[in-house]
Amino acid sequence: MTSARGFYKAIKQRRLYDADEVARWFASVSRTQVEDIGSAMEAYLSVNMPQAIRRKSKLGDYRTSPYVLMATAGALRLSDLRELSKFLVDIKLYMGLETSFGKSIESVVMSRYPSDVILPNKWGEPIEKREEFDALVGLSNEDKSARRVDSVWREIDSACIDGDRRHLLTIKSGTSTINDTQVGGMYAAIRDHHKKWLSTSVERFGVSGIDIVIGLTYGTDSTTNNKENQILAKLLNAGFSEADRVRQPGVLTNHDGSIRVYRAIGIDYWAYVANPENPAMAQHAFLEVLLGLALALRRAHERSDIGAALNERLDLLSDAFKSLRFPEGDSFPSWLSSELGVSELTWLAAAMSSFFD
Repeated sequence: MTSARGFYKAIKQRRLYDADEVARWFASVSRTQVEDIGSAMEAYLSVNMPQAIRRKSKLGDYRTSPYVLMATAGALRLSDLRELSKFLVDIKLYMGLETSFGKSIESVVMSRYPSDVILPNKWGEPIEKREEFDALVGLSNEDKSARRVDSVWREIDSACIDGDRRHLLTIKSGTSTINDTQVGGMYAAIRDHHKKWLSTSVERFGVSGIDIVIGLTYGTDSTTNNKENQILAKLLNAGFSEADRVRQPGVLTNHDGSIRVYRAIGIDYWAYVANPENPAMAQHAFLEVLLGLALALRRAHERSDIGAALNERLDLLSDAFKSLRFPEGDSFPSWLSSELGVSELTWLAAAMSSFFD
């Protein structure tokens, strides 16, 4: 058993902004890769973003915490229905994209990497996971849920082959997305299935070993909630040991090095995705993704109806709020009218919508 004492401190290193380093990264960016990512993301956004916006077609779709809504509306002094509607449309759009955008990153962007690897060895859903899913076709939802408990590949989101190793990646969008329940699930999956992942990869693809990586698509080592490191620390009591705390901090191995387990965060995540064998040569990859997305957003707004879809939702929500009416006559306390102004009553009406269908 390897002691975990000092493990967190060794791997939670700060990454400070270095203008000269960033300049070197910009010089390494591939215009071809940026254009490729931009074109793929443009196609995705042009279709899916207007659909995501229009999918929310009634007041209930914009429901949020009535208490936070009133407090925020008051703090921002959102004084009319249009302003309040815009706030809700914006926040729901952000929340919806935060949930769904990770999947688009996986399917649209990652399939462009590693840069020097040809299909079918680029990043994509593990074929074994697809086979598990296909085996459930035709079953009831209850039977599917029961069978998923026995899944071997459920925690592996993407895989690729680079050199003589197969890389298995579980992807989390950001620094606080892993919770305690997920820590337990991911730890148990690696503990229970790493030998199966290795044997299947060797037999099926002829590799000599596997890398199992917990990936966070943005953030830094020092800004996470530490859950990814808790998974690694737990594995130190499950047959894994540190490879070299000084030279390879955070890298765990089995007894013969055929299995490595570690995490990759932010810049290191995209460097690993772009060049699993030698991430140090691809520290610029995150810039390719951001530049490609910026290019896609400019083009998508020029040729799609994203703006029109947002305006439609603003009109819909404003009209829905107008339909909310307080009781008239003696049933509505006169002291409320004297104590609360139009703005406060507007926030109240919006908050009350959270309690009704």
